Amino acid sequence: MSNTAKKPKKVEAGTLYLPDDTLHTITPRNSKVFTLAELQEYVGGYIETIICAERYARGYVNEDAYALQLKPNPFTWDVVKQSTYVLNGYTSAWRILGPIVVVRKVEVAQ
Repeated sequence: MSNTAKKPKKVEAGTLYLPDDTLHTITPRNSKVFTLAELQEYVGGYIETIICAERYARGYVNEDAYALQLKPNPFTWDVVKQSTYVLNGYTSAWRILGPIVVVRKVEVAQ
C-alpha cells in the first residue's frame, strides 16, 4: 500500500498594514516567495526588518520612514506588541511610521 497523499508545500503569504488603518492580504508575484523588489514596493523604499510578535513571521518597514516623515501606523501595537522603550533612562513612545509588511510561511496543497 503506497501513500499517494502529497505533502503540502510551504509558500509565503503576507499582510500589508497601512497607516490609513487598512490592511490587505498580499501574495508574491511568483506564488512562492516575496522578492526584495516587491517588499520595497510595498513599504515605499529600502526595507528594514522588525521583530514581530507573531511567531515565525518577519516584518518589514521603510528604513527611511522618519526622514521621509511618513504617517504613524496604527497597527504598530498589533504587529510588535510593544509601545515604549527606554533610552537613557527616559521612556519614549515607540511607533512605526509608514506601511508594515508581515510575511509568514503557509502550507498549501499540491
